[in-house]
Amino acid sequence: MSSRFVIGAALVSVLAVAGWSAFGPASSPPPPAAAAARTEASGPAKPVLKPEAEPAEVFRRAFWKRPGPDDYILHAERRELAGAGGSHKWRWFLVLKASPGLLTYLRQENAFGLRPAASPLVPPPEAPAWFSFPENDFKTYGSRTGSMRLSFANDGNLLYATGEGGAFAPGVPEAPAATPVQTETSSGRLPSGPPPSSKPL
Repeated sequence: MSSRFVIGAALVSVLAVAGWSAFGPASSPPPPAAAAARTEASGPAKPVLKPEAEPAEVFRRAFWKRPGPDDYILHAERRELAGAGGSHKWRWFLVLKASPGLLTYLRQENAFGLRPAASPLVPPPEAPAWFSFPENDFKTYGSRTGSMRLSFANDGNLLYATGEGGAFAPGVPEAPAATPVQTETSSGRLPSGPPPSSKPL
């Protein structure tokens, strides 16, 4: 009789444990911090700001030429913002004492198609602290699109300059264009298109 009681008690205990495992409370969810970390890690990448503070490199990218020996760069910074889909934007700031050659390149030769600006150069909110000057002592010029603005000191060769732009990463190259079909006239073979223009841009 006692052996049957022991066997029955053991069977009840096994059934109770099995029932608790099957129908007991579910495992607790991960803490909010861990869930947020996983969501952030799996989400889209955020843009990354890439600063460039090497003066000669900022100058070269801004003016498409290297600084001359008489160009004294006081401050320089270029920021590049990488976006989605391979796009990126940039903005640069320069303060320098321009050489006569650089002033000729920017003003007389007008390499960037500058024209007198309708308003003075107001530093944007993201400009460095050193990019600030009295407006009345400078004459501001800007490109046609407004992407480049230069302020020349009325007295001396001090120059404040800033510019911005953007682009997409190169895509798949296009197939080469087909060779134009040439037509034959009574005076001989002539190309179908007009001759190239010799006028400067």
